Amino acid sequence: MQISNVLALLFIFTYRCLALKASNCKISLLGDEKNSLSIDSIESTNSNPAVQDVINVSKLDAIIEFSYEVSEAYDQTHLLIGYPEANLESSLEGIVIKDGDKTKILYKIEFSNLSKALLSKSIIEQSPITVSLLLARNGDSKNILNEVFQVQLAKDIKVNYEAPSRYGIKDEITFSFRELESTAPEYICKVFSVVMAVAALALLVTWLTSGVISSVKFPSGSQFIYFIVFIGLIGGIEFVFTQYFLGSSIFETLYYTALLAAPAVLIGTKFLRGFNEL
Repeated sequence: MQISNVLALLFIFTYRCLALKASNCKISLLGDEKNSLSIDSIESTNSNPAVQDVINVSKLDAIIEFSYEVSEAYDQTHLLIGYPEANLESSLEGIVIKDGDKTKILYKIEFSNLSKALLSKSIIEQSPITVSLLLARNGDSKNILNEVFQVQLAKDIKVNYEAPSRYGIKDEITFSFRELESTAPEYICKVFSVVMAVAALALLVTWLTSGVISSVKFPSGSQFIYFIVFIGLIGGIEFVFTQYFLGSSIFETLYYTALLAAPAVLIGTKFLRGFNEL
């Protein structure tokens, strides 16, 4: 029975020695000696806050100094200031001061440099800000992440902060569409098309009455069919472009032009080769 007690005490002693430890901790509000506190040590085995009392701060330009000593180097030495439960925290890295075999870590908490969202929450809700110590080494599972003390800001401190409206009703979004480009009125386009059609018809009648067409050799047989189809395809392409000028979209114009252009090139090639041999 005595051996088991000795082994248990030895295990506890070894565990305490291997635990991460910050000793000679001091907390002081600059300019106010009444708010100076001392803590023997903070260990990774501790789960309760190191200081139960709340430090009251009455000015935004107040500065709290927090320092402690460590016997070995750490990869992370940070203070976490804020509200862990609300995921609203600021991180402050410590200043390392070596004095012989001892290493001192010093923090200066300048409240004027903290997040305005954090300060505003503390002032409006009158809820204390939690200050936690993070000491960690790579590969070590027994790290320190303990609450050290709390700070309460006075209600009359002024902080210019406007919370972003992430949720709720937003202002109506207005958008001004670009005005349509100025073009000729539709009736002018139609009148122009009719005038062009009448002019083409008058030209054809003039050729017929003057005997110009009678001297031209018209194709016959299969060449005549190619001629009719070729003229029809060219007329179709002209019709598509006429529709574009009358208001059809460019996409419809390109689509129908592509459908008519391919057979027009093939049939036109066959017709012109045969017509050249006449």
